[in-house]
Amino acid sequence: MTVYRCVREVRYPKWDPDKLENSPVTVELLKFAEKKFLRKVAIILVLECLAMVSCKLGWPRFGINVVAPTRQMKSYISDELMMIFDKIFWLDIRSDFTTHSLQKYRDIIRNNVCIVVNDGTILLASLTKRQKNRLFGALAELFSDGRYVNQNFKGIVVDLEGQVTLIFNLTSEAFKNYKDRMLGLTFLERGVTVHFVLSEHEKKIWVRKQEKTKGMKFCRKIKLDDIETDVEEIPSIYLSWIELQAKKWSHLSLRSFIGCQDVIKAIVRAHAALNNRKHLCLDDLYFVCLVRPYLINPFNPLEGRIVRLKAQGLSNAEICRRLGKTRGYSTQIERVSEKARLRGILPLENENN
Repeated sequence: MTVYRCVREVRYPKWDPDKLENSPVTVELLKFAEKKFLRKVAIILVLECLAMVSCKLGWPRFGINVVAPTRQMKSYISDELMMIFDKIFWLDIRSDFTTHSLQKYRDIIRNNVCIVVNDGTILLASLTKRQKNRLFGALAELFSDGRYVNQNFKGIVVDLEGQVTLIFNLTSEAFKNYKDRMLGLTFLERGVTVHFVLSEHEKKIWVRKQEKTKGMKFCRKIKLDDIETDVEEIPSIYLSWIELQAKKWSHLSLRSFIGCQDVIKAIVRAHAALNNRKHLCLDDLYFVCLVRPYLINPFNPLEGRIVRLKAQGLSNAEICRRLGKTRGYSTQIERVSEKARLRGILPLENENN
């Protein structure tokens, strides 16, 4: 049985404006999000902004799956995001569509947009198993290859083309139910999945401030001319740091090392573009560090630590000792390790018991 631990084990750091001195737009957005919403979700809003910007850049691009319990501000953030950015950046398809219904947005998708799915939980509940598989496959293929073509038994052809990114909101319960299928169809590998859970104190703060801040708007609308669409290649001096971060991300999120490396490269380039910079700087790397705690699933926070310790060659007995568990926990360690091997995170020969 999977063991779930207290969500308080995940710590979300406070951002430092001194480490974002070359990123005025990021600072403005973080301050706005903290004032209108909560500090914990400010990083999420900026990360979604980067997914918006990423659709206008070259490969690699990245999408984002936002996972949190029901009624914890996911839709508020996405709706706010679409008010911040000009319509040229996004396509809002809400939560009731199929692969074939995407065809009517063909001309918009061709213009390279960020597809926003405001409530993925409702969407997945309304589709049959076959429709879910087809949709996950279509979105994954469109995102990675820039094109998706399908012809059903009636001869109806779906032909979509465009360099898209994706924002997909999902409840924690739905993520638990569908994550294996989403991973099996490589859907989750195409972007970054972030988690958060509001504490009881944060819920009370949000209830009190919701009415007071609902009319608050960001100081301007971000248009295509406001971003840099020709960001330089990542300097070689940053590549070793990105490689190190990708290993950490891979362990925390149980995603492939190569996939994590692509996502980090896309994030740093989009962060530079959002702040209208052609060149990357340390600000962009710092923002990657701010995102890292959100990779941990707060309902199962030990998985990442297990994979990291297993990658260091520790035995199951030693890992149990490090985690403060009895030897009976070895069964769970093996289950997590096998999952990591199947996803290419741990090598096959890493079988220390």
